[in-house]
Amino acid sequence: MADARLPEMNSLAIAGRLTADPDVRHTPAGTAIAKFTLASDRRFKKGEKWETDTLFLECTLFGKSAESAAERFGKGDPILVEGRLQQDNWEDRNGGGRRSRIVCIAHRVHALSWPADKGELKYNADPQTNDDTRYVKEPVDDDLPF
Repeated sequence: MADARLPEMNSLAIAGRLTADPDVRHTPAGTAIAKFTLASDRRFKKGEKWETDTLFLECTLFGKSAESAAERFGKGDPILVEGRLQQDNWEDRNGGGRRSRIVCIAHRVHALSWPADKGELKYNADPQTNDDTRYVKEPVDDDLPF
């Protein structure tokens, strides 16, 4: 019998607000790495009452995209993150066994709105190249410190 596996796909698009300004650090080779946490709310009705459940997702963005996002976005800004999920595994330092967490490796970050004090968000898509300046693109770089 043939192997009937489904094709694998790891793709994520999630909207939310930044819980703090992105934290940018650099590798020894100078590659920027921005880490930030996105808070995404889900509203649902429980009986007659509406409730909110908030998901906090840690995200990482690399290279010039990281620098650009850190300049453009700050705490409370609503953004849309496109990327993939990654599971980090490690051994607990205090003998608590194996630990793991799911994080987002971001490929693109989109502004959902723009505060007036940060200037106007420009949309300059070039239909010939399909270049959209709202997108923050992730360069490929294997020089990561972790």
